[in-house]
Amino acid sequence: MKPFRVAVLGSGAVTNVLYRPALQEVRHEIELVGVADLNRQSAEQLLQEFPSANFFTDYHPMLQELHPDAVIVALPHFLHKPASVDALRMGIHVFCEKPMAISSEECDQTEATARETGGVFCVNLFRRWFPSVQEIKRMTTSGALGALTSFEITDGAPYGWPAMSFSFFDRSISGGGVLMDSGVHALDLLQWWLGPIEVGEFLDDAAPNGVECDCVAELYVGGARGSLRMSRSVQLPNVYRLQFERGWIEWDHDDGTRFRFSSDRQTTVEATVKCEARWASGSRYTLVLAQQLRAFARACRGHSAAGLVLAGEARKSVDIIVRCYNKRKELAIAE
Repeated sequence: MKPFRVAVLGSGAVTNVLYRPALQEVRHEIELVGVADLNRQSAEQLLQEFPSANFFTDYHPMLQELHPDAVIVALPHFLHKPASVDALRMGIHVFCEKPMAISSEECDQTEATARETGGVFCVNLFRRWFPSVQEIKRMTTSGALGALTSFEITDGAPYGWPAMSFSFFDRSISGGGVLMDSGVHALDLLQWWLGPIEVGEFLDDAAPNGVECDCVAELYVGGARGSLRMSRSVQLPNVYRLQFERGWIEWDHDDGTRFRFSSDRQTTVEATVKCEARWASGSRYTLVLAQQLRAFARACRGHSAAGLVLAGEARKSVDIIVRCYNKRKELAIAE
């Protein structure tokens, strides 16, 4: 079978930190044929490790010349929609970095284009693939702990991502701050585990036309009230806690294999999912992305898209974020 040919749009931090090692892991199945970025220097390590890949400063001629089977869209957020739509209209499948887009209207356009062209479009909402997260999904779906009564999510730490530009801090480019960047993962899991989410109140510390560093959201799932707190400035507990009629579940942010639960509100069970050892190691981020890329390639060849987060699902977290921003109030900063 011929290798599945992909091109990467954007060679910034997310490509170098996450996609480069994942592409190394799947290089015998998936061939990197092109890289597009305005800055060749940021692509140098990728080009050294994949010498057959061609470099372009504009993705449009790259797609026309190489016409890969698929693209990985790892550009600044405001380019996710136009790049995805451009590729899909050329008959090229799309694996998009989160978020899917920066508005509900952009999600509408991307989803419609994927439907019209028949192309595979999915988003890297990788936490869904963690064995611990999938086990929690099975528990919440089963209803074994009774109805949801409340939930509390904390997700944050001092900003440490090795960004290669200021795009994360310009609202016109990023679409938002910590909620759009990291909250897209938290809200995706919350709605996947629990169901549709309504926004009660949202507070953040964004300056006019700026992006939020800290935020707090009051959320509802049915009759259950919950909260989400996110930060780029302070270390938070980074615990997801779900309370039910007969017990509770706790998950520590990004733990691939472990979580805690109680089925009687008295006894705590420290659960570890039996799975490949790498899910409990630092290489789980490479593993989860490599598994998604393999599944994506199979889907593009006409096989099942099971496990991939397709447009209709990927947009749900963006829609919640948009509703949060529409209800924004100023978050008071303690002196």
